Amino acid sequence: MLPTEHGDSAREWIYRRWREVEVHHVDLAGPYTPDRWPPLLIATLLPEEVERMTGRSDRALRLRVDAAGSVAPELVGREWLVGDGDPVEVRGPDWAVLAWLAGRPSVATGALSAAPALSEWR
Repeated sequence: MLPTEHGDSAREWIYRRWREVEVHHVDLAGPYTPDRWPPLLIATLLPEEVERMTGRSDRALRLRVDAAGSVAPELVGREWLVGDGDPVEVRGPDWAVLAWLAGRPSVATGALSAAPALSEWR
């Protein structure tokens, strides 16, 4: 596949645009909510966002995906530990964990066990 001017393949560029459209669609405060994000997007983006967690929280975090309400079956039961020390547990459906990680805590907090503040999403 030919790279774009920034060195990304067309597939990577399309994925980034798709991600951006889906996440910002939620920002319009209409009927489109994170629990309607496509399962493939959640299954791909949630692990990526966990990898980008370094430096976003001043506390250790244990992230867990519950079965209830999740839309991507392959993520159910997944758990990640981020940081050192006694972790705060953030547990809920996959879409809510992702929405919180993607800087949209207001649309996710009711579905999560906790939603500690994070630095700005990039």
